[in-house]
Amino acid sequence: MKISFSSSVGRAQGWKPWSRWFESSLKHLNLAMNSSLTKLFFKYIFLKTPFLFVENKRSSSSNEVMLFLTRKNLIYTILHLRTSSVILYPQLIEMFSYEIPQNSSSLPLNFSANESSSDINTLVVYNFVTIQNEKRFFLVTTHKTNLTGTSLEKKKVNQNWLYTIENYFIAANWLEREVAEFFNISFQFKRDIRNLMLQYGDTSAPLLKMYPVVGLKEYYFNSTVQQITQSFLTLKM
Repeated sequence: MKISFSSSVGRAQGWKPWSRWFESSLKHLNLAMNSSLTKLFFKYIFLKTPFLFVENKRSSSSNEVMLFLTRKNLIYTILHLRTSSVILYPQLIEMFSYEIPQNSSSLPLNFSANESSSDINTLVVYNFVTIQNEKRFFLVTTHKTNLTGTSLEKKKVNQNWLYTIENYFIAANWLEREVAEFFNISFQFKRDIRNLMLQYGDTSAPLLKMYPVVGLKEYYFNSTVQQITQSFLTLKM
């Protein structure tokens, strides 16, 4: 099979047509991970994206690599990691997020080239491990989430969702549900959006600093009266 790419369109528009095609077709894309055509395609995108990494750092250990990515290029890197013939059998073993203060001086990474520090308040970290190569890859990206304001404002802010990778890594389903529930991070095209601990309809994020700890109702099983009771949370000093 002969593979050709439109270099004239790519030079004129900076490879943006490939990005638009990928984003519009990702929902219906069924990848054959063992296909040489699939590997060649994502390697081509990987090499033709000059500003893929915001920052590339190696940790003190030679077996750990940390990559700081933009949200738009995160899915490209994960798919390249999945289809690469050099990185053998990568596994997603952990996915976590943490909130950072809203000022540029405390921002641990320099994302000024792509987005301002006011648009960032959460970092999402993917932890991949290859057992045969004995390598660990940390992919770090940013997210903006907000729990204040009207529902329309929340929806507008949370448009910065991440693409789900549950179709490529089975463990991503549970890990994405944890991150989505506790940090209010949306994953586009995700099928399983059930809550793990919170009640359905509860859009609060318990691990964000803006989460209220007073005034909420607590539901628990009262062994004395043998029934489920509710009471308001209070801070006892």
